Amino acid sequence: MFRRLHSTAINVGDLVLIQRKQLLFAVVINTPSPFSTAFSSIGPDGHLILHSNNDTLFVSPKWAFLPKIQSKLPKQIPVGLSHTSRSILQSIHIPPDVTNHMALYQNAVERLRQMKLKSLDSTYRLFRRQQIDCVSLVEITKTLFEVPDPTPAEICATYNLLMPGVYFQKTIPDSDITNPLYNVLSLDEHQILQTIINQLEGRKVAISYRDISLSEFLDKSHKIIDEYRAGKSISVSFSDNDKIFIDILKKSLKIPKSVCSVYQRIAHTGIIRNLSKYFSFYPSNSDVVLFLKQTGVFPAHEDVGLYRYSPKGSMDYLEGQSAVGDIVTKEASDYANSLVLQGQFVYNRDGTSIKSNHPTSVDSVEGIDKTIVTNNVNDREVKPDLTHILDKSTDEQAKKSLKRYISPLVLPNDISSDFPLQDDLSHLRVDFGQEPIYVIDGYGAHELDDGISLEKTPDGDWIHVHIADPTAYIPPSSPLAQLAQLRSTSIYLAHRHFPMMPDFLASKLCDLGVSKCALTFSARLNSEGEIADYKVSPTVLNNVKLTLYDDVDTVLKWDDIDGMNRVGNQFWVTQQLEKSKIEKHSSFVNEDINNLLRLQELTNLHRGLRVRRGAILPDNFELSIKVKEAPVPLAPMHLTSSFDHPVFNQQTTIHIDPFSQSHRSPSRLLVSEAMVLAGRIASKYCQDHHINALYRSQQSILDLPNMFPNLLETQKQMIKDGLENAYDKRDPVSGVIPFIESQSLIKFMQPAKVTESPLAHFSMGITGSDNGSALSQLHGYVKVTSPLRRYQDMLVHWQIKASMLNQEPAFTKPQVSSINMYTHGIADRVTKLQRESERYWMIEYIRRQAFAPNHSLEISNIQNHDPFMPNHSDSHTAKTIYNGIITSVFSGGKFRISIPELGGFSSLCLSNETDALGVGDMVSVVIHEADPSRGHCFFIKV
Repeated sequence: MFRRLHSTAINVGDLVLIQRKQLLFAVVINTPSPFSTAFSSIGPDGHLILHSNNDTLFVSPKWAFLPKIQSKLPKQIPVGLSHTSRSILQSIHIPPDVTNHMALYQNAVERLRQMKLKSLDSTYRLFRRQQIDCVSLVEITKTLFEVPDPTPAEICATYNLLMPGVYFQKTIPDSDITNPLYNVLSLDEHQILQTIINQLEGRKVAISYRDISLSEFLDKSHKIIDEYRAGKSISVSFSDNDKIFIDILKKSLKIPKSVCSVYQRIAHTGIIRNLSKYFSFYPSNSDVVLFLKQTGVFPAHEDVGLYRYSPKGSMDYLEGQSAVGDIVTKEASDYANSLVLQGQFVYNRDGTSIKSNHPTSVDSVEGIDKTIVTNNVNDREVKPDLTHILDKSTDEQAKKSLKRYISPLVLPNDISSDFPLQDDLSHLRVDFGQEPIYVIDGYGAHELDDGISLEKTPDGDWIHVHIADPTAYIPPSSPLAQLAQLRSTSIYLAHRHFPMMPDFLASKLCDLGVSKCALTFSARLNSEGEIADYKVSPTVLNNVKLTLYDDVDTVLKWDDIDGMNRVGNQFWVTQQLEKSKIEKHSSFVNEDINNLLRLQELTNLHRGLRVRRGAILPDNFELSIKVKEAPVPLAPMHLTSSFDHPVFNQQTTIHIDPFSQSHRSPSRLLVSEAMVLAGRIASKYCQDHHINALYRSQQSILDLPNMFPNLLETQKQMIKDGLENAYDKRDPVSGVIPFIESQSLIKFMQPAKVTESPLAHFSMGITGSDNGSALSQLHGYVKVTSPLRRYQDMLVHWQIKASMLNQEPAFTKPQVSSINMYTHGIADRVTKLQRESERYWMIEYIRRQAFAPNHSLEISNIQNHDPFMPNHSDSHTAKTIYNGIITSVFSGGKFRISIPELGGFSSLCLSNETDALGVGDMVSVVIHEADPSRGHCFFIKV
């Protein structure tokens, strides 16, 4: 049976269904490796097909090894197979007749599809009469073919029938990889889509459903775009029928390329191609984005990453993305408002709570919604899950979507939903008195969630890492906690910020800038930098000192910073090290300076231990890019007229910090190493107390030959040589690997994983236990330092506190595993989204800079003076010359470069010269094309 593809679901011998211009069957003969990101498969014609996860629809496991496929077909001669393909098939025990078997199978699927083509409408109407909103592919197949146990060919034929999407829409991503789910469209939506398809195909219909007219929408679009491009105020408003087409265009962006959806067909073929004088004749989603911007549906400088398809799923639960997102945001804000109004915990000198949380005076709390004060959260009748917020909307579709989002959420064992009126751990809290707590962060930090302090004792100095304690106020079963689980993490984009929990909750109640509550991870180190003793304590902080990275850099030592004791540094290294010459900041007294210097010594000692154990730190750039004035306004979901027309468009300013490298800032190294130390302490505590937690790990590069047994000996040697070369060039003190060597090493490094066992972390130099049972050892690493912005960190805090109180854990091991799967998927989606946003605004920055010949990079600001700038800089005589480092070389005069002046921005570059260029060479380049909406950026060597 076919099942939905996941990255680990495809193996050699599987039969896969691939989406290209038409559906293709192929048998997998090779899987991705560090040297190839694609699957290699053989089609029915014997030709080799390279494909990825994204264009592979289904997989039938071990199809080529079935007895029927292994048998030779009489009077059939395999055609199209090259000598190499035959050899590969022979080496993996697949007969060459597999190509003929595939051809027969493909023909059988097509016959079945044609046979049931006219039966699909009656099948759809049967499900509608039964009021079924969501149904699996297998159930549809059973009904369509009237069989209790459909064959793989019948299931595949049904899948092909459903692809146009006029009756059923596949849920994205699929809820079950073995049996994907489909939404049964409402009769209204079905008739809307069918009406538009009829018009698109030129079918004559006596009465158009709801008077929908594709031609009228196209005429109006012509007028709007002409006015937009002429810089005029748009005089056309959107009708209800126009909104139907706009919604279809938006939905088309969230459909993967591999799915031939009715929304994409209407958007690309019915709308964009009929406006080809403005857009491409061969439309893509990039053209849809341009259309939505030029008709005023999206703001002119929206990067639309949130609106695009992702294999990890859409993020409709965010504000402004859907009715669901607005409901979730409003609900989280209401709960947070009520919690802030209850007030902070107040402690006695011994750390115990001396009063309950009597509601704060409404007028004394700024920045919150006063209208909810009469609706105290603890007075609500709340169900133990989030289903009670389904009543917040009258939109039935929104309710269905919201139910789909909240169904995977994991409920804790304790289903009490009330916010606590006093601190449950007050009797355990340690009061740090007037000991200075240093909270070091950057300008404009959204939440202050960590601080450090030093304690001198007869047994040695202790380093304390204090972490904000929102779980003191938020029980794991509260709706606010479940809404945090739904979002899983905060999202930081250049132009917008989506917090996991409302921002004001941190700034008014929970972060270390306002709250006395903390969870503190403490350690005393031995002379080697290893943890000699440790403790984890709920604490009370009274003397918090807020300061900035740049200010702390002026009082710390720079001796151990990579490059300080080296001659001939690259220019970007020299630029970073110039900060070491800044005079000491006047705000620090001698006590602060001595404490910070000692904390630096201790964290350097701990880092040295990790470096000796193999830790590596790539000399990569860390581009910092911000858009001001942020946030860029969200477009309304239901428009009556164009939004954010360029005539009224606010002048966005793009700011970049091109030479930002945290490993060349003593204060950033101090803080980051303290966080690593806290993670190791948390890991030790969780193991010693048998706590179900989440550990971060990474496999060693040396494990690759075992992970990919098909690697050639030359490839294995290349991996070994690359690692040895990187370690030879590594700075022995800081662990920093030079830029070029790190670039060649990164492609072999495996992504970090989150598991339920304390495994090793290769690049961090943290040891691991194979079975997680060696409790006497200091194995593993647990993230606990960002509970205001990562749900996984909140989870570990709850688990640790339950252990301290001798209570049952909030979450069992299976529940922790389920949460890990859910939050990991969202984390991947967020990482991709943040990279896309960063790239969009960087290309926009480059595009603007090409038309600002007098611009100096030292200013790092460019305003949008002309929204109609061309995308090709060769139409302008003034060009900024950049210095690029070649990181990869391709045939045909192409190579990939990294540009330090642009924060290490990576792009393709073209050269007409025949001179041999190699990795690591510096080249001077100018921009050739910069189109942020399409994501295109190319340079030319000069």
